[in-house]
Amino acid sequence: MPEPLSDQERKAGNIRPTREGGSLIRRLGAWFFRRRMRIDLRTFRSRVWEQSRKQERYAASKLKAQAREPDTVRAMEIFKVLQTDPASGHTLLVELADQGSPWAMEELAISHESGRYVKLDLNKSLRWYHKAVKASSFTAVISFARVLDKLGHHDRCDKFLSNNLDIGFPAIHFWLAWYRIKRSKSKNIYKEVKPLLEYASKNGHIGAQVVFANSMARGRFGILDIPKGLKMLAKLHATAGKAWDAEPR
Repeated sequence: MPEPLSDQERKAGNIRPTREGGSLIRRLGAWFFRRRMRIDLRTFRSRVWEQSRKQERYAASKLKAQAREPDTVRAMEIFKVLQTDPASGHTLLVELADQGSPWAMEELAISHESGRYVKLDLNKSLRWYHKAVKASSFTAVISFARVLDKLGHHDRCDKFLSNNLDIGFPAIHFWLAWYRIKRSKSKNIYKEVKPLLEYASKNGHIGAQVVFANSMARGRFGILDIPKGLKMLAKLHATAGKAWDAEPR
């Protein structure tokens, strides 16, 4: 069964937890990666976010409450049509979504969000993601919040994620923290999101682990956490590097 990829997922290397350049701490961080880890910071981030998205989809598929595709055979047929005839495939997607297919709902939402197959329309994307959420798709919860944020509905985005923290999907904790620190780097915000990052990190979310470690290394939670953050980043790279080195080139 093909799993939908958003435009944001395909360009995971462009998602960055922090900005490069500028401060001494940032320059030291970049030097640390090149010298200690023998990898540039941009490559590290790109790989982390790619693996993080894969992990989220896999984790969602293992949850008992996650929506199951009612007709995987039909979904696969439509997926193949999309590759050769997007216009016809889109029509078939709408029909399948109207029959209750969570996968088709998400594919339609992704298409409208990214402008793939159809004209870019974030409001239509939001409606299809909402339908997928109501059909019990956990990955759609994250995507619905993402589009809310793109449309500038920041309060709705945060409230929606907060209301879904108890469904057993640690990625939601991470993305709530992510959007909040993306908008503000204040000490109060970091203090508020620390428990969210810590929870998602302890539950194995790779993106949360990197952002949590990076925040500590930059002194966001106090200078005493800087060595701990640097050690955590080094450990993350050493662990992930083994898997990356094993990937076919």
